[in-house]
Amino acid sequence: MFKHSIDSEPVEIDAPIKVAWDLLVDLDRYHEWNPFARTYRKTDVRVGSTIHFDVKLDRYNRKQTERLAIIEPPTRLAWSTNVALGLVKALRVQRLEKRSETSCTYFNTDTLEGPLAPVARLLFGGAMHRGFAAVGRALKQTAEERHGDRSPDEASP
Repeated sequence: MFKHSIDSEPVEIDAPIKVAWDLLVDLDRYHEWNPFARTYRKTDVRVGSTIHFDVKLDRYNRKQTERLAIIEPPTRLAWSTNVALGLVKALRVQRLEKRSETSCTYFNTDTLEGPLAPVARLLFGGAMHRGFAAVGRALKQTAEERHGDRSPDEASP
């Protein structure tokens, strides 16, 4: 079985982990900050629920249905999908690590497996990597702006 991972660079966020987590799990508001994947139907955020995304792979837009696989507040959010009649399975894991009371690090990994995983990585891996980098930058900017907008009393954990 072929298995390939596409990893983003870690992104240091100068905001508490809860601020970044709240952005990640508010799937219905991804359109406000996420340049890579935007939901187009209301999402019930619980394991097993479906998420309907418009995904921007460079100049191509693709509608994609995923299923929430992991929700571990405030550190891991993951969803999965089967593409091409199950010949490619993907698990996307977004992970946060607390660095201090006012900072965290964001990681993003998509693991592709199945007979067509090498082809999917060849065709879409670069666009996915660029999209993940854009998500990391946007999450950082949005979390830091939200954290900066709070009064000192609200900013304490």
